[in-house]
Amino acid sequence: MREEITYITVLIGKFLTNTLSKSERKELNKWIQISENKKVFEEYIRLNATISDGIKIPDSKKIEDFLLVKIKKDKSHKRGKRIRLIYKYSAVLVISLGIGWYCYSELQTEEYFTEELLNISEEQVVLKLSDGTLKEIVPVEKEAITNGKGKIIGVQKNNQISYFNDEQIQEVRYNELSIPYGKRFELRLSDDTFVHLNSGSTIKYPVSFSNQKERKIFLTGEAFFEVAKDKEHPFIVNVNGINVTVLGTKFNVSSYPEDEGNTDVVLVEGLVQLEAVENESGKLKDLNLMPGEKGYWDSKRKEISSKEVDVELYTSWVDGKLIFRDTPFKKIRKMLERFYNVSIVNEDLKLDKQTFNAVFDVEEIYEVLASFKMSYKIDYTIDDNKIFINPKTTKKMN
Repeated sequence: MREEITYITVLIGKFLTNTLSKSERKELNKWIQISENKKVFEEYIRLNATISDGIKIPDSKKIEDFLLVKIKKDKSHKRGKRIRLIYKYSAVLVISLGIGWYCYSELQTEEYFTEELLNISEEQVVLKLSDGTLKEIVPVEKEAITNGKGKIIGVQKNNQISYFNDEQIQEVRYNELSIPYGKRFELRLSDDTFVHLNSGSTIKYPVSFSNQKERKIFLTGEAFFEVAKDKEHPFIVNVNGINVTVLGTKFNVSSYPEDEGNTDVVLVEGLVQLEAVENESGKLKDLNLMPGEKGYWDSKRKEISSKEVDVELYTSWVDGKLIFRDTPFKKIRKMLERFYNVSIVNEDLKLDKQTFNAVFDVEEIYEVLASFKMSYKIDYTIDDNKIFINPKTTKKMN
């Protein structure tokens, strides 16, 4: 038995690091098909996988010892009581690209997957021109962007629009770009500033910054900026009543309507200044951020504060990844709704307060639901584009 366990240990180690070959994946899947082995495998993943620094190099001896103890115990006690895992602080939900795809492609059982499919509508990015004309932006290989008079002012290529730097444009004209839930988009402004726009965001910006003392744009939602350097013309993001002023830097701004008037500004590199009106007298309140810091604006209390953070937690969405650290399920729900363009109705109030550590690097909402169902036995149903989490049936897995 030890030889078999040693071999399975190697396969599990490769599974955790996403290095399984096609034949090895079949071998591991064959082993998991035995119900006792599957329980052991799932329990090991829940107990030992972490997301602190991604999936770390696994300890082979630790895996082997765990398997030997558990399998021997299962054989001697067959249907004995399973060890009850008590979560003292927060449930740990783990899903990497390898784990997510493996569970989705190899472990599609009735226990974890539902045949019900979401009816997710396909909404398009909308560009509003300065004259009020609306245009749906459908991904194409290449297409010219024109103004109301038919003059070419930029070009669209797939999910990106780039504007030309035309110094002949003297009049300030604003375009507005709206990104629906379930989509992300890229925008290159005429000054060569690059903007990554997250789902459910709207940005209003000048077609050209010519003859302007400052480069000012307006944002609702979330965006990651890579600002082109220009010392004579500061770049200003107006969001939720505050100005974020920079010269040349990389930073993330998040302020959705459901954030109740709160705004996060996370600085990756460079220097930014947050400036807001403190009270009705018009007195200004400002704060400078250093790289690795998050500035926080509470519009109700009229307060600005800052603290050091792990910037990846706030910028991973740019690469299509969501990372959560001690995040309440209520906040996770909102982010998943925007990311996948679905509606999640939670009828389990206790679950909303539960915090999770998680990494989602998957393209389908079904994979996310499967991971929740494995790590935190959530009972849910699907109706049209809504996911209903049923009350009182949600419980941590034993």
